[in-house]
Amino acid sequence: MKRSVFFSLVLLASFATSVFAHDFEVNHIFYQVKSKADKTVEVTFKGATDKSYANEYASVVRIPETVTHDGQTYTVVGITDRAFSNQESLTQVEVSNTVENIGESAFEGCEYLSKLTLGRGVVNVGYDAFKNCRRLLTLHIDCEVIPEGWFTTMRQIETLVLGEHVKTVDDYAFLNCTNLKNLTFSPALQRIGVSAFGMCINLPKLDFSATSVQMAERAFNGCQALTEVVLGKNEVGAKAFQNSKGLSVLSLAHQPVLIADDAFDSCDNINTLNVYADSLSGFGNMRGNLKSIYLGPKVEYIDVTTLQGLSQLQTITVDPDNEHFDSRDSCNALIDSDMDQLLLGCATTQLPATIRSIGKSAFRDCRGWTTLSIPDAVEMIDACAFEGCVDLASLTLGKSLQELGDSAFYRCIHLKELSLPENVRHLGSAAFEGCESLTSVAFNPSLTHIGASAFRGCRRLMDLRFPDAVEYIGADAFDGCVAVMTVTFGKSLKEIGDGAFRGCNGLIDLVVPDSVKRIGDFAFRGCYDLMSLSFGQSLEYIGTEAFYNCKRLTELRLPDSIEYIASRAFRGCSALATISWGKSLKVIDAAAFSDCNTLTILDLPDGLERIGVSAFEGCTALGALSLGQGLVEIESSAFRGCRGITALSLPDGVERIGAMAFEGCDGLSAISWSVSLQEIGDGAFRSCSNLIEVNLPSNVQHLGASAFEGCTALSMASLGDKMETIGSAAFMKCVNLQTVKLPQSLKQIKDYAFAYCDTLEAITLGDNVTEIGGNAFLSCRNMTSVGLSRALVSIGNKAFAGNRNLCAVQIPHAVKTIGAGAFSDCINLQTVQMGDNVIHLGGEAFYNCQKLHSVNLSDSLSVVAENTFANCNNLEYVKIPDGVRMIGNAAFQNCNLLHTVELGDSLHYIDGYAFDNCSALSQIRLPDAVETIMSAAFRNCDQLHTVSIGKGLKQIAYGAFAGCDTIEHLSINCERVFETFRNMTNLKRIYLGENVKDIPIRSFEQMKYLDTLVVGSIAPPKAELESFSNDQYLTVNVFVPTSAIEDYKADWLWRRFRNIYGMEATDIDEVRAEKPVIDFSGTGVVSLRQAQGLPICIYTIDGRLLHHIPAYSGERINLSQGLYIFQINGMSYKVRLK
Repeated sequence: MKRSVFFSLVLLASFATSVFAHDFEVNHIFYQVKSKADKTVEVTFKGATDKSYANEYASVVRIPETVTHDGQTYTVVGITDRAFSNQESLTQVEVSNTVENIGESAFEGCEYLSKLTLGRGVVNVGYDAFKNCRRLLTLHIDCEVIPEGWFTTMRQIETLVLGEHVKTVDDYAFLNCTNLKNLTFSPALQRIGVSAFGMCINLPKLDFSATSVQMAERAFNGCQALTEVVLGKNEVGAKAFQNSKGLSVLSLAHQPVLIADDAFDSCDNINTLNVYADSLSGFGNMRGNLKSIYLGPKVEYIDVTTLQGLSQLQTITVDPDNEHFDSRDSCNALIDSDMDQLLLGCATTQLPATIRSIGKSAFRDCRGWTTLSIPDAVEMIDACAFEGCVDLASLTLGKSLQELGDSAFYRCIHLKELSLPENVRHLGSAAFEGCESLTSVAFNPSLTHIGASAFRGCRRLMDLRFPDAVEYIGADAFDGCVAVMTVTFGKSLKEIGDGAFRGCNGLIDLVVPDSVKRIGDFAFRGCYDLMSLSFGQSLEYIGTEAFYNCKRLTELRLPDSIEYIASRAFRGCSALATISWGKSLKVIDAAAFSDCNTLTILDLPDGLERIGVSAFEGCTALGALSLGQGLVEIESSAFRGCRGITALSLPDGVERIGAMAFEGCDGLSAISWSVSLQEIGDGAFRSCSNLIEVNLPSNVQHLGASAFEGCTALSMASLGDKMETIGSAAFMKCVNLQTVKLPQSLKQIKDYAFAYCDTLEAITLGDNVTEIGGNAFLSCRNMTSVGLSRALVSIGNKAFAGNRNLCAVQIPHAVKTIGAGAFSDCINLQTVQMGDNVIHLGGEAFYNCQKLHSVNLSDSLSVVAENTFANCNNLEYVKIPDGVRMIGNAAFQNCNLLHTVELGDSLHYIDGYAFDNCSALSQIRLPDAVETIMSAAFRNCDQLHTVSIGKGLKQIAYGAFAGCDTIEHLSINCERVFETFRNMTNLKRIYLGENVKDIPIRSFEQMKYLDTLVVGSIAPPKAELESFSNDQYLTVNVFVPTSAIEDYKADWLWRRFRNIYGMEATDIDEVRAEKPVIDFSGTGVVSLRQAQGLPICIYTIDGRLLHHIPAYSGERINLSQGLYIFQINGMSYKVRLK
């Protein structure tokens, strides 16, 4: 009974502890002990679950930092999951600084909660902690970091106060809080993260004046109600205020550390800038819309570039107490007080009389200003000061003005007249560029320098008179001034800059004064109407394209002082007929006079050393040419296409003629060569179709590619004593070339050197030529003889191809390489003697040499390549050297008179079509080394009657002997009988050597004419019943070694043969060694009348039976040329048929 009571009490106690989640209650707040050891508690709900009681929390709840219960003090460190969920009477919660964690759904459904204060200790807020707190409008936060996700669903918040301990508002923390209207933060705030307040569309104003906060990219993106931002010492990231379209006022309380260029991207309505900071520099691209600027009393420094390009600016105000800047006389401008320099103005500015200078870009892009009078006190107008003032039509410059900066009045497109004050000495670059309405300029007498592009594009400017003081006219100074008709230069001018008067189409007459030493590149390019040109006596240099395309210029007189004419200087001066050259001229550079196609006479001065690339190219009317005695070099294309030149005399100092120098001079018939000439470039005299003879001087060592190509009238060429190389196509298509004298010094003839020289009959190479290039003598159709050098090592591809009249060739012993097609299509070539060192014979080397009947191949060859002797239909005999391992595709195809082929012992591979259509071939013996015979290798050899297969054969393609219906004798010594032999249906005799081990099914059953089968193996080869036909078992005579006849007769298959005989050939080796040779000559037909009635066996020299006649009756026996062993009535003889 006592035990039962005890257990009941224990169960009751357990049930009691499970009823309530809280451990105790103090001041209507329920707590749950988190750690007794640490003495920490968490605020929780009343009862077993959050739904056990309703509205246990009402009105205002202030969570303390500590709580005391039963004499024990606990620290409050958290709020549990759902602690305050659905507390509809709860209106305000203050969370103390000791609370670190707020659980999931802690305040979910507190629909009347309107204000929440979070202490600085909060580090974690659970999921949906404030879900459906629809009336929570005010939020005070004092924790150090506000992470992403705590409040992103609280779009209803209207007031947010960030306490003094808040340092970081993390990325996206308050994104889409669309009702936020009041935002307060302390100076302690350090960072606002990416899109932290993005799309807070009702936020009206932000004041960061007391902070150093760093704003990340898009921090306030899309805050459309934002009207004013005050910045302190902040960093403002990319697109930080992007699309804040209501923003109109930007104030700088302090100079920001950094403002990204696109920080205010698409903030199109910022119109007011208030500067209270001590300096102003570097803020973003909202400047173009500013209408009002205010500078406070503390501003000491302004980066002027910050204020450039304010095209909408209307009001500039400077605080009267500012000691460094002012807006004197209510001028509506910004002036540096110390320097009296106007830094910034606008369309409503009134220029004060006391300013001494106008700063860089001060009035840039100001519109609506039509008349401008610069005060007399102004000494300098800086760069871009009035750039883009497009409405400015009238300009008066003050008397004290000394300097006009670069682009000072650039693109003032309505400015009509200009008078420069007497003190201006220097006009800056592009000072009046693009002033396209400007019609006249009055230059002052003291002006010395006109800067680059100073009046570029002033399209209506007509007459230019420069004062005597002007020394320099800069690059492009008057480029594109298309209406200019007259130019008068002063006496002090030294240099006319690059492009200075380019495109002045109306300019007719030009006198360059004696003081000018240099005319720059493009200076008068495209002055199409220029007819008269006079140079001063001090001119030394005429620049690149200086007078390019001056199409009406007819005469040119160059002073003695000139030393250099640059590239394309007078190119395209198509009316230029005469030139008088100065005595000091040393260089005429590239294309200087090209396409001057009216020029008829050239009498170049003796001091000239170099004629540049294409210098006179295309001067098609040029007839008389005299080259000065000091000339050293004629560069590429110098006289290309000068068709009127008939004779050329090269001064003895000329060492080099460049590529294509006289190409296409088809009137040139005679050349007198310089004794100093060393080099003739590629194509130098190509297509000089009237040139008759070439006698090169002795110092020329290298003749360039295509040097005389297409000289169709050339009949004789004699190359100098030191010539080593004839370049590619050097004499190609010289169709009338009959005689060529080659020196002993010659070492190399390159590709196509003499190709298509139709009338060239003979060529003899010196003893030192080592290389003949590909196609070197291609299609020399009348070539009858070739004398090849003893030193020759290489003959290139198609070197002599198509030489129809070439009859014989002797390949020197030194030759190692004969290229592909080297002698192809030499249809009359009959004999070829090849040295023993040829290791490479290219494909088609002798292709279609239709009369070739004899060739000896080099013992060094390893391959007879594809088509090497194809279509050589007079070739009768070929011996393949022992070193050859492969015969390539179609190597001897269509050699239809080839009756004998001796294959070397090392041959491994016979490719497809190798002997295709060799219709005279009667016998072929394949050495033991042959492993592979490819398709159609012996196709259509329709006279072939004997085939001997060596023991090494491993693969023979089906159809290798297709169309060889005349084969009667087959000798096989490889291990197996291949399927391709089934097609030899006319076989009469078969010899199976001692290596044959296997006869597959149906191997011989279709051979209806088979009468003799000789088997050399001691052991009967394996065969199938269907390997032979039933008729063959009855009619075929089978000869086997005498010693094995009983084994054959005992074999289940071989005993089926009715006629099986023993055979002896033991004396073959003895005959080979000792018996003399009986020679027969004639047609290869042997008649043995003395053997009437006697048994005869005929063997190959290695013992393979070819014929067995039990009783000879006078029939004719067809044999190819070669060595055989005859057994007549038991006696053996060696017989050679020739």
